[in-house]
Amino acid sequence: MNYYEEVKPLVEKLKNRIPAPPLVPSRAWDPDLSKQIKGLDVKETIRASLFLWNDDLDKAHKLAQDITNSTGSLIHGIMHRRQPDYTNSKYWYRQVGSHPIFINLIQEFPGWEPFTFVDQCELTEQNNDTKIQNDLETVQSRELELLTHYCLELEGLAT
Repeated sequence: MNYYEEVKPLVEKLKNRIPAPPLVPSRAWDPDLSKQIKGLDVKETIRASLFLWNDDLDKAHKLAQDITNSTGSLIHGIMHRRQPDYTNSKYWYRQVGSHPIFINLIQEFPGWEPFTFVDQCELTEQNNDTKIQNDLETVQSRELELLTHYCLELEGLAT
């Protein structure tokens, strides 16, 4: 089995999950999926992005700490936003600078900007506004999908 065949069903399961990943998860969405992700023979960026998409923040964080490029910083920033540790999230977004997935997010969600998105997540958590939360979770779902696709693409594993 090649890497793509190993990863594709996991990506499809995450892509089709209902409900969307919560802004602030309390635990991994699918613990069995985390076990499968852990067993993958792939780059740490791919594994970390899959853990993050599966709401397994501790495992994503542990990996992100050792990824010393803008993608590692992005994984770190998203993870801290979801913890929620908004100040630390913004620190990591400053380390990212610009990232290739930002172009897609801006095209798909006009006005999207990482620091504003962090602020919106924080306000939504404080105000408990379900409608806005659902909208933000839609954006976050796409963000996680784009991040994982980008990581896979770098390794020649995306279609």
